Amino acid sequence: MERYLRWNREGYLSSTGSCFDIGNTISAALLKFELRGEPFAGETHPRYGGNGSLMRLAPRYTPVADLWSTSPLTPRIDEIAAGSFKDRHPPEIRGTGYVVKALEAALWAFSNSDSFEEGALMAVNLGDDADTTGAIYGQLAGAYYGAEAIPSAWRSKIVKGALIEGLADERPVVKAFAERHIEELDLMIASEQRCAETEMEMRTRSYDEDGLDGDDGNEEDP
Repeated sequence: MERYLRWNREGYLSSTGSCFDIGNTISAALLKFELRGEPFAGETHPRYGGNGSLMRLAPRYTPVADLWSTSPLTPRIDEIAAGSFKDRHPPEIRGTGYVVKALEAALWAFSNSDSFEEGALMAVNLGDDADTTGAIYGQLAGAYYGAEAIPSAWRSKIVKGALIEGLADERPVVKAFAERHIEELDLMIASEQRCAETEMEMRTRSYDEDGLDGDDGNEEDP
């Protein structure tokens, strides 16, 4: 979160050297962290469903064992996990700013293509919030196909490419750390999810949904 805040304030690791675009939801979460030091500072109400979270961190499609049975997914995410993206096609598939639609669109492009390049073009050519759909797809497809499957002409134009490759080379260290602490991480994730669900239930009862705003116009009503 400290590095995330530096990106916002100083342009840390930005492709342009400055934070040139940030939505209301992310901005409010970073401000809350800056003031209170709370790392889990984001909103949990369903109406705050922008796709920025997936753009910066791809979802783990394989969850912690039995997690979904003890902490069920919300209906719309559960629908995607059950494979809705396999049965739908544009215009029903849309890469909008709403997190559910963005995830579904990225998975649709991945499941209907046979190479990194083909799927990437399918994702961004959906239009709407094309850069985010492409970013989510890229994380999933990159993990599946590997870096060498990305066209060299594309890789050669990546800003800070050498730095990114250097960070990727440290993955064994990260994996070893995670394996040593996986039990603690699982317990932390489960605990945080329970807290988030409790807070969501409380907010759902008290919020006047008609008065909630979206995030810079990039979110749909769930």
